[in-house]
Amino acid sequence: MGVDRAHVSSMERGQQNVTLLTLWLVSQAVGVKPAALFDEDFAATVPEDISESDPPS
Repeated sequence: MGVDRAHVSSMERGQQNVTLLTLWLVSQAVGVKPAALFDEDFAATVPEDISESDPPS
C-alpha cells in the first residue's frame, strides 16, 4: 500500500489524520471505492481480524 505500518496503526486508533491520498491507497488495497470506507453498513461486514494471508476478493 505504500504507507508505513506504524502510520496505519495510528490511523486505526484515531491518533493520526488521514489524507485523501492515504484514504485512496487504503481503499485500493482492500478493493473498494473510497466512499465504502465511510459506509456504516459496509464497515459492519468487515472481519475484525484481517491478516495478510487473506487478500481481498
